[in-house]
Amino acid sequence: MTESITSHVAGHDGVPAPQPGDVDHYRTFLDRICHFYGERFSDLDNLPAVEALTIEDALLKLSADYPELLPAIGQWAFDEDLPGAAELDAVLRSVQTGVHGEPPEVEKEV
Repeated sequence: MTESITSHVAGHDGVPAPQPGDVDHYRTFLDRICHFYGERFSDLDNLPAVEALTIEDALLKLSADYPELLPAIGQWAFDEDLPGAAELDAVLRSVQTGVHGEPPEVEKEV
């Protein structure tokens, strides 16, 4: 047996509902958001032009700005056993070597 349930929903805009001008009135809320958004992003037309970077340029910049980042990412990929980790590590180490030169030799214990 299926029971039919109907409900009646009505908006109440009289007191005690928030009134226009009250901080918690919906329209006031929307007006404030629009004002803050416009204030925050009003200078977008004045921003300098962005030049596109190639992937290689972006990796070179990352390696120069954060010297340990690329090897750490390659190691993380290995540690997480991600597919393609060896290839990713090889690419990142190649970029790292291009920016910083060959890493120093580490003596192996015998």
